[in-house]
Amino acid sequence: MALPALLALAVVGALPAVGSLLVSGLVVLPAATARLLVRRLGAMLALSALLGLALMVGGLALARGLDIPPGAAIATCGGVAFALAALADATVAAAG
Repeated sequence: MALPALLALAVVGALPAVGSLLVSGLVVLPAATARLLVRRLGAMLALSALLGLALMVGGLALARGLDIPPGAAIATCGGVAFALAALADATVAAAG
C-alpha cells in the first residue's frame, strides 16, 4: 500500500518540474532496466532507485557538457541503459 502511494506522490510532485514525458521515463526506465538485471523484488527496488539517481546525474552532466536540454539527456541516458541491459540479458539467455 505504501509503495503505490509514494509513487503517486513522486509523480504528482515531479510533473510541474519536468513534465509528463520525463516523469514517465524516470519511473519506467530504471524499473524496466532493473527488472532485466535482477529477479528478486528487494534487489530490483534498490537497483531501480540507484539507476534513477545515476541516470539523473549522468544526464545532467551530459546536458551540461554538450549544452543540450537536460530532459532529453536524461531520457537518452535511460534509453541507452535499458538497451545495454536488454542486450546483456539476451546474451546471457542465448549463452545458457
